[in-house]
Amino acid sequence: MSQKPVDTFQLTFLGIGPQRTASSWLDQVLRSHPAIALPRNVKETMFFDSRFEKGLAWYTSHFPYKAMHRSFGEIAPTYFDDAGARERVASYFPELRIIINVRNPVERAFSLYRHHLGKGRVTGSFLDAVREMPRIMESGHYRIHCPAWEARFGRERVLYLIQEDIQKRPSQVLENVCSFLDLNVIPLPQMGQRRFGASDLPRFPALARLAAKAATELRKRRLHNLVEFGKRLGLKSVYRGGNNNQATLTRSLFSKLQPEFEEDLTWLETRLGRDLSSWRTFREKT
Repeated sequence: MSQKPVDTFQLTFLGIGPQRTASSWLDQVLRSHPAIALPRNVKETMFFDSRFEKGLAWYTSHFPYKAMHRSFGEIAPTYFDDAGARERVASYFPELRIIINVRNPVERAFSLYRHHLGKGRVTGSFLDAVREMPRIMESGHYRIHCPAWEARFGRERVLYLIQEDIQKRPSQVLENVCSFLDLNVIPLPQMGQRRFGASDLPRFPALARLAAKAATELRKRRLHNLVEFGKRLGLKSVYRGGNNNQATLTRSLFSKLQPEFEEDLTWLETRLGRDLSSWRTFREKT
């Protein structure tokens, strides 16, 4: 497989999240499109926020290149609330198209908390974790970060995807994405019908934290295959499988957090022309 030269490489699009908004679904279904090239063996390179010092050649080396590839992209949800990443991306690829997934911001924040809890990165209650990692909340402020991306790349170059639409109408969402990228529409792959579930919590947080750090270091060295091999061996089962009931979003916590995101909901409703009032109501998990 040949490699596209750095001086001719043009990134076409980015899916910038934020985290816990079905970005993995987007990555997986777009990998089924024959005209799209995404990074090999890894979803997120972390180049524009954490590994920029490695240089553009390091970044472009992640992408396969074949004659049928018309669009090069990455699904990178950690870029969403990172102003530095946004400016670095724009300095190299000012004509990018941007895909932003959105979700009920309270549920998204709590899901991100569970994600970091599962990796052993935070401990304690949701509020304890937010004090330890404020980004859990801050990365969900759509009214701040979405306009910044629109201002940098142009409002017409930004497509919004609502997670509930992905769950209910995945084929239509995939069709909209293909049209946005000026590519032929493909049938929804079988995996695109998957359900969205909560992350398992760790039985052994210290071991989970060590495993997450080890995976990060391996990916920095582009040893993605080794990380994936470990997953296939079921190494996660060694430390995952804690009590999922210990981190459940309650009505009381929802009521406390919802006002923090009211301006973000109002902004999204205006921008998308959608009624998102259901996001203001607590939903019992079944």
